[in-house]
Amino acid sequence: MNIVLINPPYIFSKRSDIVFPQCLGLLYISASLIKDKHSVVVIDSLWEGRDNITSFADGSVKVGLDNHEIITRIREDAELIGLSVPFSHFAQLAHVLVADLKRALPSIPVVMGGVFPSTQPELAMTSKADYIILGEGEEAIVGLIDVLEKDCSPDEVAGIAYIGKSGEAVFTENRSRFFELGDIP
Repeated sequence: MNIVLINPPYIFSKRSDIVFPQCLGLLYISASLIKDKHSVVVIDSLWEGRDNITSFADGSVKVGLDNHEIITRIREDAELIGLSVPFSHFAQLAHVLVADLKRALPSIPVVMGGVFPSTQPELAMTSKADYIILGEGEEAIVGLIDVLEKDCSPDEVAGIAYIGKSGEAVFTENRSRFFELGDIP
């Protein structure tokens, strides 16, 4: 499967707080997907849009590509889009980005993962994301893609949430295994 993973723009409380952290979580996810024979592109909108700074009245700043720029970087053969949301104060930006992705690319499933959806899954479920990864995502994303490719029920995948056919939130069983760092590709 052809997968695009997105590190979204960041919000900093003030211009002097701007730093460029590595999107290590997405890179771990990418490595797991590549090991499972998937093709992966990572869009690091924070780094790629590091000169795109928007200031707000409260002194905070947004750094990164705007949503249109992110969408134009998504390759035409993409079959799944993953979005990492590392902090809850990025929730509003993430929800808008997911809505823009779904509007521009309605047939491509969007998966949201990271600390925000893992710690506030009910709030993350209010986005238009098709699936939410809860907790460590290396195995969950591979399992989710496997059931999507086989057109099976996502109920089989531990550690995800999604909106069921009748409109209710479905939370699969928790993923009980914690990784040893050396086990992750």
